[in-house]
Order: sequence, then structure tokens, then C-alpha cells
Amino acid sequence: MNNKTVYLTIDDGPTDTTEHFLDVMKKHHSHAAIFVVGEMIKVRENIIRRIAAEGHSIGVHAYLHEYDIVYQSTKAFWEDNLKTRDMIEKITGKAPKIVCFPGGSSNTVSSRYCHKIMTDLAEVVYSIIRPEIPFPIVCGIRPSSA
Repeated sequence: MNNKTVYLTIDDGPTDTTEHFLDVMKKHHSHAAIFVVGEMIKVRENIIRRIAAEGHSIGVHAYLHEYDIVYQSTKAFWEDNLKTRDMIEKITGKAPKIVCFPGGSSNTVSSRYCHKIMTDLAEVVYSIIRPEIPFPIVCGIRPSSA
């Protein structure tokens, strides 16, 4: 028998539909990686607790998900992400180990704010794992040699 695996990722939450999504995943005994926005966590801490309790992976997407802030510089990107990371850790007791870039890893929107930022971020990620960057896994990034 051929076993097939699907990796499901969801970002930009938690939202009003997240609990329904979690109900469906639970019904089908499935899990996902859920990339959250810090600003949305503030009013939905209970959903973050549920995501963790039900065995889903929680990752950082952004704090504000505002490109002009997130992509000002690599420093601004990591500061934004660390703010969300700290919130998740405070709620769940575990720091997330995954991150997903707002707009995707091959996005073009970021270049409007900081030239070559995605290249610079990818180089940092692939020079990992460096202690000052707490995210060992980044969704959607491929090494330049791939």
C-alpha cells in the first residue's frame, strides 16, 4: 500500500474561521502547521491554546502583517517575528520553531520596501542555525542551489 502524505499549512490567523478549521481537522484526525499573526493572537489566546493542545504546529507569520513594517530591513523583520514568537511562547509554554514569510518566500512585494531583503533573509536562514535567529525551519524557502 502506498501511503501519501499531505502537509497542510495555514497562515494569517487565528481568525473567526480557525475554530471551524480545527473542528474539521480533529474530525479527520489530521494536523496542520498554522502560522499566526501576533496582533490577532491578543484577542484569540484561547484558540492558540487549542491549536497547541490538539497537536498542531504553530509558527510565526508576522506581528502586524504590514509589509512596509515587516520588510523595512532584516532587523525589522526579525524584531516583528520575535514579538510574535514571544507571545506564542507565553501562551503555550513552547517557542515556535517555524516561520513563514508574509507574502511568501518568493514574494515581490518585499522589494518595494527593502531591496534584496528576501535574498538577505534566505542567506541568514541558510547560514543557520545561528543562535541569534531562533527559527530553524522556514516555509517556502529553497536554497539557491536547489
